[in-house]
Amino acid sequence: MPSSTMLALPIFLPVEDTSCSTWRRIMETNLAGAFLVSQATIPALKETKGAIVNIGSISVLRASTMRVAYHTPKDADIHMTKQQTAELGEYGIRANCVFPGPFKTKLAIAVHSPEIISAYLDAMPLGRYGTENGITEVIHFLCPDKASFVTGQIVAADGGFETTGVGLPALRANKQGTSQALPSRDHDVCRNPVAILLPDLQLATQRSTGTVNHLQCEGGLQV
Repeated sequence: MPSSTMLALPIFLPVEDTSCSTWRRIMETNLAGAFLVSQATIPALKETKGAIVNIGSISVLRASTMRVAYHTPKDADIHMTKQQTAELGEYGIRANCVFPGPFKTKLAIAVHSPEIISAYLDAMPLGRYGTENGITEVIHFLCPDKASFVTGQIVAADGGFETTGVGLPALRANKQGTSQALPSRDHDVCRNPVAILLPDLQLATQRSTGTVNHLQCEGGLQV
C-alpha cells in the first residue's frame, strides 16, 4: 500500500513581503499536511510493508526569487523523509522523496509566463517540460517490490534542470549580481589550493589515515 503525499499551496512573494500569516498558512498546508497524511497511513503500511513517497520540489536544490515560503517546507520534506526512513524501516516501511522539475501541469501553465517557460527550456538539458505521466512513473517505480531496497532517497525528475546552474534570468529581471575575480596569491594553484581559495582561513587540523579524508578549517568550514 503506497502512500504518496502531495500537497502544494503556491504563493510567490519576496522575502520582505511574506507576512507571518502567509508563512504559517503555507507551512500548515505544504508541510504539516504532508506529515499528517503520511502519519495516518502508518498503521496500514505496517501491515502491508508498504512505501511512502513524499513529493518535494526541484526548487529546493536551486533557489530562485519570491519562493521563500514555498521552498522552505519543501526542503523540510527531505528531513521528514529521512526521519520516516530511520523510524519506520524496522517495520519494513520504506520512504523516499521525489523532486519534480518543470512539468506541464495546470498549475505550471497558470503561473508560468511565456518568458519563464522559455527560460526554463533554455536551462534544461532535455529542452522540454516533463509530463504528468513522467512523474507518476517515477512514483510507481518507488512503490512496488522492484524498489524494495531503495529507501531514504531523494529522486529528482527534472530533465537535468538542477545540474545547469542556479536561478533563472526571467525570475531575476531586476536584480543585478556582481562578481569579482579571485585574488592572484599564488601562481601554483595545485600546490596550495586552500590558501588561494580561502585566504582568510587558516588550516586548523588535518586528520588522515593514509590519505586526507577530512579537513577542518577555522571559521567552522569543513571541506
